[in-house]
Amino acid sequence: MEATQTYKYTALSGPRVIRVLRLSGGSADNLFAELIETNLGHACSYEAISYVWGSDNKSHNLNLRGGSLIKITESLYHALKDIRYSAIEDGPRHLWADGVCINQEDIDERSQQVGLMAEIYGSALKVITYVGQDTSDVKKGIKLAKTLVAAHEESRRSSVNKSNARRQIPGDADPAWPALRDFLGRTWYTRMWIIQETVLNRNGIIVCGRIEIPWDLMLKLCDMLTHCAYNEHFRITPYSGKQIGAMGWWMIELRKTYRKHPNGNPLLQLLTGSREFNCSEPVDHVFAVSSLMEKFCRIKPNYKKSLRCVYIEAAEQIRESCGLLVLSYAGMWKKQGVPSWVPDWSFYPKQIPIFQSGWFNSLWFWFDGLSFYVMRHIYVPADVKTGQLRHSGCIFDRVVHVGGTLRKSFITARLERHKWAQTQYSLLTRSGTKYVGGGTSREAFWRTLILDLDPEKRFQHHSALPASGAYFESYVRPNKLWARKEALESIKEYDPNNSPKPPAIEPVVMEAWKRESKLDPTECGKDKGEHNVFRSLRPKDSPQGSSSQGSEYRDLVLKAQNLYREFFMTEKGYIGMSAQGVGVGDLVTFLPSARVPFLLRRTTSRSTYSLVGDCYIHRMMNGEVLKDGNWNVSLITLV
Repeated sequence: MEATQTYKYTALSGPRVIRVLRLSGGSADNLFAELIETNLGHACSYEAISYVWGSDNKSHNLNLRGGSLIKITESLYHALKDIRYSAIEDGPRHLWADGVCINQEDIDERSQQVGLMAEIYGSALKVITYVGQDTSDVKKGIKLAKTLVAAHEESRRSSVNKSNARRQIPGDADPAWPALRDFLGRTWYTRMWIIQETVLNRNGIIVCGRIEIPWDLMLKLCDMLTHCAYNEHFRITPYSGKQIGAMGWWMIELRKTYRKHPNGNPLLQLLTGSREFNCSEPVDHVFAVSSLMEKFCRIKPNYKKSLRCVYIEAAEQIRESCGLLVLSYAGMWKKQGVPSWVPDWSFYPKQIPIFQSGWFNSLWFWFDGLSFYVMRHIYVPADVKTGQLRHSGCIFDRVVHVGGTLRKSFITARLERHKWAQTQYSLLTRSGTKYVGGGTSREAFWRTLILDLDPEKRFQHHSALPASGAYFESYVRPNKLWARKEALESIKEYDPNNSPKPPAIEPVVMEAWKRESKLDPTECGKDKGEHNVFRSLRPKDSPQGSSSQGSEYRDLVLKAQNLYREFFMTEKGYIGMSAQGVGVGDLVTFLPSARVPFLLRRTTSRSTYSLVGDCYIHRMMNGEVLKDGNWNVSLITLV
């Protein structure tokens, strides 16, 4: 019999007391249960449920012993209905689910219980990951997943086995493919809370509908999606493939790290590693990981605090342990209203911090193999109320020109990359062909686009090899065949039902090519040099760079992870790359203990600055400009 009276939560009887749901078995639509209290770590065994909250609309009833009920969401209703034992005779199942075991209306209790969640999941008999209802015959999808994993493992053992492995995989029309796509496209895989819900407990199971899937199979599937192309050839959606692969990789890595240092996980590592995941409340990006490190992190879940306050406290704690590395994760582009120097962990930027690409140390200089620190370090702890961070620093230069963004077209479209490179280079050489930091402007240009990194020794203080200049020339040189191919693809995209065919395509291609590159197509194939400003980069014994050399430079750009950064020039003649949003007048600034320079922007008050982002500036990354002592240190206020 269904209850009609709403259940009233009473305060928990102790700081380590939790509620456990005794859910009765059954096959009917109605749910019947009892809420009991137990102390964490004591006799009552329970299984913890990890699920997606979904809509906040509480449209279903959970009937409790005593004649009362709790309104629950549709997602929790289906989770409990599918997870309960199928018959009353099987007895109750002891479960913990935050939607009913925590009084969500009591902010104090909610904050206190969220602080215990790492222990709640870690102490559970089992963690049940409920990804949703079985809407597309998940059994077929799981069978296919097992086939894919087996084929992947077989092909890894021997190259001879690759063709045999592929023959085991069903064709595109097989109904198992949409079933697997549906299973991998579940919202659960994008949740922020999966980090603590699954990392802390090895004894787990995935449930879809009433079908149980071992976590071991999922992790192997994640590995396959990360390391092979089955997701491209067999129509696992790119988003699902990428998301599942990323989730699996992070779960494996975080499990390793957490179990090695259970009380000492760096907050910065966990926050950056989980930045792609989603949560309904932005503060949970911090709370979900801080509760993993209760003895190490002083940030405790408190939903009465503002997001601004929580993010500032997290940034300050990271600064105390990691120095100014935290600034490289911040900048002006963010969703939440936090200070510019505070990372917005709810926003996933396209660029990674410069220091992650290679070895840089802009405030040390090298002499006969020894390094010397050259700047005083003055620091005032961050003010949570005002959001200000005061730090000593040196404003060295000013941005006077902002060029284009290094977009994907630099990788995928030859005409676009030549046009982009030629435009930026012509601006660079207005004042001559010598670079202010030494060497030629051409060399500075191609080195800047790859952050002057040798990919094999990028964390060992090694610059890019001179041969990379020839690779660059091969990469950006115009080419008639590529022009035809790109123009044809563009026309197909514009009107796929009326694509001109050769030779009818020829006049169209030539016209598009001349318009886009402003070159004479009859001369470009001969490569006489007058239309290719980068030709002199080619070694004398190499009359024409090969396509493989061009691919070498493309790989250097990708390894430097420089896409989506903007090219800029400074008043003193330096060139660099920084996050999108650089503006004329931004100030090149060095901060003690930071490995890279930063761009700052004066605010309207003129006495404070906003952080634009970190940057690479050629011949500034290892203390070169500070050797002459021509710099002044002042106290800089960031807001």
